[in-house]
Amino acid sequence: MPALPNAEILEHPASTWADYRRFPRLRHLRLHLSGAGDFRLGGPPLTELRSLKITGLPGRPWGQAALPPNAEELDLHGAGELWLADTWPAGLRRLTLWGDVVAGPARLPARLDSLALHGGDHSALLAGVRELGSLTMRGTPVTDEVLPALGRFALTHLDVVGTRITPAALARFRAAHPAVGVLPRVPGTTPEFTDPAYAEAAIELREKRRAEDTHE
Repeated sequence: MPALPNAEILEHPASTWADYRRFPRLRHLRLHLSGAGDFRLGGPPLTELRSLKITGLPGRPWGQAALPPNAEELDLHGAGELWLADTWPAGLRRLTLWGDVVAGPARLPARLDSLALHGGDHSALLAGVRELGSLTMRGTPVTDEVLPALGRFALTHLDVVGTRITPAALARFRAAHPAVGVLPRVPGTTPEFTDPAYAEAAIELREKRRAEDTHE
């Protein structure tokens, strides 16, 4: 790849971790791995990078400790199995994980603004999280058993569309946590995007992110 000193966004099909220092202003990187058997993060840290998406990660250690140190958003997709360690960027706020199963000494950050878990039932990963604003488990096989554990979070948004959670259990959760914007919405009520609690929380989170980005 040629050097692009002013590039801030890059989407790149790859099989190895390249030297992205040729992009000194790079802030958003999306890697689509193919044949990632030899893939491993490494080299000098990309200190300007704020978001990183990697698809096709191998089901073995891939150098998680070398994630960009100032990344605020990560989107990690395993090729079936997603291998995770317990080392994360200190300022990470938004995390998305995809995988049929999770392997390794996986432990999530203690504080996150938003977390999205996709693929299998990865609810066990919530054990290490102490503060969480938004949780998505859309399309996963989680059941009613996951809901009691969510009560300890000050959630503003919960998305469990397409899961195995029953309407009765979800109704009880709504009654106990009326400030949480829950998807799927109750049939016959106003759409979720006009629900006052959800709308207020969404606006607050959006303004918070805008303020944080402004002060960088």
